[in-house]
This record gives sequence, structure tokens and C-alpha cells, in this order.
Amino acid sequence: MTDLITNKIFLYFAALFLFLPCSLVFGRQTEQTLKSANDELAAKQIYDSLVRKVKAGDSTVAFIELIAAASDWDLSTKTVIKAPNRDAMVEAFKKKDYKKATELAAQVLDYEFTNRSLHRATENAYIKLGDKVRAEFHHNIAEKLLSALLSTGDG
Repeated sequence: MTDLITNKIFLYFAALFLFLPCSLVFGRQTEQTLKSANDELAAKQIYDSLVRKVKAGDSTVAFIELIAAASDWDLSTKTVIKAPNRDAMVEAFKKKDYKKATELAAQVLDYEFTNRSLHRATENAYIKLGDKVRAEFHHNIAEKLLSALLSTGDG
């Protein structure tokens, strides 16, 4: 009888020592997952805020900060960020369907606003459509992105 009680006590403590480290590890992983999700959300909010300001014509936005915010958002995610309708946009540009391409580019730029080449392509599409105001907007953004990259000295 005492052997049975001794075995039960031994099993209880063995289980406790085996499962305690597991619960601590899983607790840390949950904590890290929450921190990671919060970091990603904060990074996206900063990026979105700066993009909204630029789109609204705020000339005080520092493009170095915008590029850094885009990078922080990208690095805070655990997966590759894929803009919706990107493939359809590329196809529209290839087919020279500039109206559709610019409509889709507006959506893609919400995710890739620091993509200088996309601003240049969008600028050219608006030139083809005869919309000088929007073409100039994308031209200016592309130039500000380039200037910001060159001003850091590390590209």
C-alpha cells in the first residue's frame, strides 16, 4: 500500500516537473505572439498615417520616416505582405489598359507606397490618360522617395 502511495507521489512530482517547463515555454510563446501582433499593428498604423498625410498633400511628411515606417511594418510581419490585386494591376499595365491599371495601382500603393517604380509606372499611365495633375503627384512622390534614399547615404 505504501509503495502504491509512494509511486503516485512520484508520478505526481514527475508530471509536475515535466509539464511545468512546457507551460512556461508556451506562456512565453503566447506573450511573444501578442507582442509581435501589437508591434505589427503599431507599425502598420504609423505607415498608414504617413501615407494618408502624403495623399492629402501634407508636404511636411519626412520621406525617410515613411520609408522607415514601411520597413518596420514589413519586418514586423511574419509573412510576406502581398497587396491585393497586384497581379491584375501588372496585367493591366502590360495590356496598356491604363484606366484599369491606375485604379488597381491606387489599391496596391496602399501596401507599396514606397515603391518608386510603381509611382513612375502610375505617372506614365496618367500621362497616357491625359491626367497631368495625378501624373505630377506620382512624379513628385517618386522623386521624394529617391531623394530620401539618397540622403541617408545607405540607400
